Amino acid sequence: NSSFVITVIAADVTFAGTKTICINQIGDNDFTAAPDGAQEINTNDISSTMGTYAVSGNRVLLKRGSTWTTVTDVVDNIEQTQVYIGAYGVGVSPDERGIFANNPIIDLSASTTTVTAFETTRQQDYVIEHLNLIGPGNYLDGVENYPTFQVKGIVGSLNIRRFTVNKVKMAGMIQSLQFEQNRTLEFDENQENSAFDCDFSDHYSNMVYAKGRHQVLMGNTVHTAIMGHCMRVPWSIFGV
Repeated sequence: NSSFVITVIAADVTFAGTKTICINQIGDNDFTAAPDGAQEINTNDISSTMGTYAVSGNRVLLKRGSTWTTVTDVVDNIEQTQVYIGAYGVGVSPDERGIFANNPIIDLSASTTTVTAFETTRQQDYVIEHLNLIGPGNYLDGVENYPTFQVKGIVGSLNIRRFTVNKVKMAGMIQSLQFEQNRTLEFDENQENSAFDCDFSDHYSNMVYAKGRHQVLMGNTVHTAIMGHCMRVPWSIFGV
């Protein structure tokens, strides 16, 4: 017999004060729903703002009911740890997974070149939730050069560990979720990664492509992959 204790620390404690950054569009100065002491940023350039603030030790919250449009990578950073990206404000009209109708939207639908919505290489203790990502959804030219969402591990560097995607909605992209890894190190890189209660639809290629140990894919709606798999798990140990 054995026992253990799990201690859960509230996000408002872990990311207290200026460790939380709340983002509104320019012209929206209503931050009344923001956590106490949070930094308040107004911007229409979501890509450069996320690049600056979505770094180790920070929580970045986008205001519900807002839409940002971009044609460049939203997050493209490496070797960050303990990062939270999500939403703030009251959620309305949740669906059966708990995805709110007014979650913040990142619109990449005008992209015509290779764009990675989240290129999160070699990350640990990373959470992305309560976002809505929209891609072009027009693949009649047969060119795979539209947005994707990737989590990569590179041999000899930090691993992808404890990476969680929760209640994220993605449509019209190349791939909705890649827990990618060079197989040279077999199962030693990707560990304890998960995707819960997400909605992935209308993609060009593999919608969920996941490799690793102790990975969990639960409660997701995954449908309509034009030229690939809705879900592909090439290899996994102790997966659910």
